Amino acid sequence: MTTVLCCDVASAVTIEGSGTSVGAIPMQPDSKVASEMNIEKRRAMTQNSTLERVEMRGYKMKQLAYLVLISMLLFSYSAGNARSTLHKISIDSALEWGEKEGVLLSSVQLYFGEQEHPAVESERGTYTSNKKTNAVGKSDEKACKWAFLSAMKSLQERAIKEGGNAVINIHSFYFKNKFVSATEFECGAGATVAGVTMVGDVVKLAE
Repeated sequence: MTTVLCCDVASAVTIEGSGTSVGAIPMQPDSKVASEMNIEKRRAMTQNSTLERVEMRGYKMKQLAYLVLISMLLFSYSAGNARSTLHKISIDSALEWGEKEGVLLSSVQLYFGEQEHPAVESERGTYTSNKKTNAVGKSDEKACKWAFLSAMKSLQERAIKEGGNAVINIHSFYFKNKFVSATEFECGAGATVAGVTMVGDVVKLAE
């Protein structure tokens, strides 16, 4: 009996009439082809690994740049607000400017320090007004005047609410430092913000 070898047959078969059996013998892959396939596979894996490392490095660099930018902005903001210059500003100058701008109320009189005023009919309480204003693009004096006028209007509105017609004994209390004057008020000015703290007694004066 003759044995025939075939590479692509999955199982052995017998050829009729010849008594010849055909046996399936798997062929081994070509070693050169297999080697080239392995090389290409390793090359693809290497390229993918390199690409992943490049992408990761780029992501880390973006994160670092973002953190540096945030740090610079925070430092700039902190440095700008770290400046706090204490000024003494003319009350009359601020009030005149307020009248021109139409900020203050004519129905409530303001008396600073120990300024004389009509007799007090009734006291309506002591109140504090703490006001800040944006100082960017303004001189310290201008920013301080705006903060002062805002505080004065706040005290006037409080007087109306409490049934008063004047605020007397007005004085500065910036950072809890009492400063009594009939001619000046204190104001703290930084690079971005200026602020005042003013205290006064709401009263009803005799007419």
